[in-house]
Amino acid sequence: MEATAPYLERPAKRKRESSCSQSGPADESRGAKPMEPPSHNSTQAARLVALYRRLWESYVAKNAESQRLDKENQQLKNANASLSEEKRRAECRSLEYDVLVSYYKEAHQKIEDGIIGVLENWKEPLVDSADAGEQKQDGSE
Repeated sequence: MEATAPYLERPAKRKRESSCSQSGPADESRGAKPMEPPSHNSTQAARLVALYRRLWESYVAKNAESQRLDKENQQLKNANASLSEEKRRAECRSLEYDVLVSYYKEAHQKIEDGIIGVLENWKEPLVDSADAGEQKQDGSE
């Protein structure tokens, strides 16, 4: 069992005091009174002590369980805090990546539009010069 606080430990058992006045089988031969059956009060006291012991053992067991659950709860709280922080950082990185992707898409679109514009401008002078060459051959210039 785990070490517990001093107030949680069972009280020490008290030893019964032995007295010479108690009668036993050897004393009967000397004329001593035979042992009387336990009285109603002593029976109730014995039951009360047994109930108290059972209650105390139950308390100690429940307290140990409570301490174990408190410790486990604290570990879960720590894990939750750690996971919450990790989630926050992941969401922050996700937002940063979304901004970068948006920036790169915009840059890619500008480059694509520029290349298309250059190709269209490059094609038009060839068409114009081809038309001019045809006109020269016809001599209609």
